[in-house]
Amino acid sequence: MSAAEVILTPEDLLVIPECYGPGLGAVPDGARVVIFNQGAYITFDHVPFETTRAGAPYAGLPGLVGLLAVSQDNAALLRYTFPDLPVGIARPVIDPALFHPSTEPPARRIAHLTHRRREEREQLRHMLRARGLFERWQEAPIVGRSESETAAIMRGSAIFLSFSHREGFGLPPAEAMASGCFVVGYPGLGGREYFEPPECAPVPDGDLLAFARAVEAACAAHDDDPETFRKSGLAASERILARYSVDALRAELLAFYTPLLRGVG
Repeated sequence: MSAAEVILTPEDLLVIPECYGPGLGAVPDGARVVIFNQGAYITFDHVPFETTRAGAPYAGLPGLVGLLAVSQDNAALLRYTFPDLPVGIARPVIDPALFHPSTEPPARRIAHLTHRRREEREQLRHMLRARGLFERWQEAPIVGRSESETAAIMRGSAIFLSFSHREGFGLPPAEAMASGCFVVGYPGLGGREYFEPPECAPVPDGDLLAFARAVEAACAAHDDDPETFRKSGLAASERILARYSVDALRAELLAFYTPLLRGVG
């Protein structure tokens, strides 16, 4: 059966990603609608202010019964902006079979992704090299790797640098924590719920001097007391894997969808 042949009824619940925001007017009548907004900070991208109404892109959408976000931060933004709509949370799940600490102490290695905030990342690298950090520590850029390869690099690195920006959640830093890394860098707004010192070092967005100092401080802490430093990474891993689990997600989805499905069928 093709999409054109589907007949929607009021008993149906249609879940739509937020990326279709500008085209939500094409959603067919008949079903109740939930918008799964995985990036609240891009909600209004491509939604022109001058030619749309207050509450766009959700105002007037037939059958809209609620929004789902992926973090507390994003849920708060959506509740503020759309106070008449119920907003639930569907937290990400981090796979403990992939993202977990190594049985061996990680290397004196600094891992980071290469696809976000390139200019800032390159400036930070220059600053750290000028300080002589890379004479003592190895870099581990993660680019073009599979999920399992990424997890292995994280697991084998003592430190991970976060260049998150306007995130719905910010999964890579959380995966790095789950892998036992000490994470330094930007929470990216959506990641503030899990960037909890002293098990990591959040940095004010765009503050490269604070970023460089935090990286150098983390390296020094590792070199002064590797065992205590590793215990911090293990504690972060335990916290992250407990919080972002299948069971926790299931509870949130049941809390959100049960009232919507009660009495259906």
